[in-house]
Amino acid sequence: MRTRISTLALLAGLLALPSATAGQSKVSALASPRAQAVAAAPKGATFRSSGQEYRVVLGVRATEVPRSAPVAPRLSAAGASGADLLEVKGPYAIYREPAGTAPVGGAETRAVAVNTRSGQLGVITGTITGWAASAAEAGNAARAAGVALEFYAESTGYGFFLAPEGGDALAAAAALRAASGLKGVQVEVRESYDEPE
Repeated sequence: MRTRISTLALLAGLLALPSATAGQSKVSALASPRAQAVAAAPKGATFRSSGQEYRVVLGVRATEVPRSAPVAPRLSAAGASGADLLEVKGPYAIYREPAGTAPVGGAETRAVAVNTRSGQLGVITGTITGWAASAAEAGNAARAAGVALEFYAESTGYGFFLAPEGGDALAAAAALRAASGLKGVQVEVRESYDEPE
């Protein structure tokens, strides 16, 4: 009797296998265009931010989309189309940069990086943080590196800097690191955004 029950349980498991596999393939099919685009894109520099390791994804960019505005016009201004859209992350539309195109009408775009552990995409916002002994030291470092000092928090010693619009935030961070006295320099990468209430 036990053998018969075991055989029936095994047979039921084998019959359920194709439907489970079909469910997995549907999930894979839904996730695969974005995953394939990221995997196929050439990769740039690897860097660390907030305890995570990231790698720049070349040929994938982000453009800011005003709240409640349609995504298509912003993609068009960036030289892309809806077919190039990979995902919307907070205020940014992340898209594949079509070969041979450039943003039109001065559309600002940002670099994108992939978290090497989770595979999540993140927007390199252009904000850089770094510790300085004083506001004067942070200001001097900003001028030397060609970045703007947006804010200096006296209570913590951290300065918040902005890379030049359209500039390379990683290069700007390297210039800040080279500036005398600046420590803990990190490029901000936003993988997620809180949904507005």
